[in-house]
Amino acid sequence: MFEDIVDDVFEVELSGRTFKVCFTMNSLEVLESHGPNLDDMQGRGLPVYERSLTMLWAGTRDFHKEVSREELGRLMRPWQLSAVNNILDQAIVAAYTPKKKVEKEPATGNPTGS
Repeated sequence: MFEDIVDDVFEVELSGRTFKVCFTMNSLEVLESHGPNLDDMQGRGLPVYERSLTMLWAGTRDFHKEVSREELGRLMRPWQLSAVNNILDQAIVAAYTPKKKVEKEPATGNPTGS
């Protein structure tokens, strides 16, 4: 199911547990429904801790539905904030960056060399 977004999946380690982070339409909808819009979040309109935790929770929804926002908040330490924000930024950029497909050119000439 997720093979087409493999390059958009990032990992965050919190208290010895690894969480996959990916911003799909599902996770962006969760983010939108649980806070201000993404423009406000990127514009740093929310307090930094709330913004980071909300984005992390939304970004983990496709792979870790069982993990609550509160649990992520217990696992994440303040000293990890910069690294987590860096990963979240990368994941958001990856979500909005179109993937280029390489078109195969038709073969020309004789592949056997004769």
